[in-house]
Amino acid sequence: MKNSKTLALSSISLDPEIQPRQQLNQEVITEYAEAMKQGATFPPVVVFYDDSKYWLADGFHRVSAKKSIDECMIVAEVQSGSRRDAILFAAGANSAYGLQRSNADKRRAVEKLLHDSEWNKWSDNAIAKKCGVSNTFVGKLRHQLPSTFNGWKSTSRRGTDGRVINTKNIGLNGKISRMKPSPYQESKQRRINDSKSPNTNSIAIEIY
Repeated sequence: MKNSKTLALSSISLDPEIQPRQQLNQEVITEYAEAMKQGATFPPVVVFYDDSKYWLADGFHRVSAKKSIDECMIVAEVQSGSRRDAILFAAGANSAYGLQRSNADKRRAVEKLLHDSEWNKWSDNAIAKKCGVSNTFVGKLRHQLPSTFNGWKSTSRRGTDGRVINTKNIGLNGKISRMKPSPYQESKQRRINDSKSPNTNSIAIEIY
């Protein structure tokens, strides 16, 4: 459930662990502040409310700009949820709009999920969609984790559809089929062997 309301900046919790960017851009804050003084309208920031605190999930530059010009109120889209919900939402914030994310910003988002005992069991595809990055980017960062990291010990992965699969057997069927000859290959080999046998006058005919 979500709704928009005007909140006091003092009532919003700015948790650095939720902040999705590696660092805020001071030039952007100054630009936003100047636009606000000119009366520009900005989209609401996004906060998650857990019946106790409003956790800022998207809009750190906008909040900082408001504070820099001594304004004390801001319009916010309020969603019901915990600090953890805010972290997950923030991982994909600004992936399609706002200041373009740097590679460091993307890495920060993905690593938050990979270092979490629950989210690191998600598939590369599920994490990629949540963070707004590519599968290969997630896979690369996952492989950079220490081999002793708990995310590597589990062979279970949760996909985007919510189903849990065992990655241990991925590709195994292909390996087995390559190792075991097909019935046609076995028959062909028998005919070749028969043609080479000194005790038979039969002629092997290969059919392709």
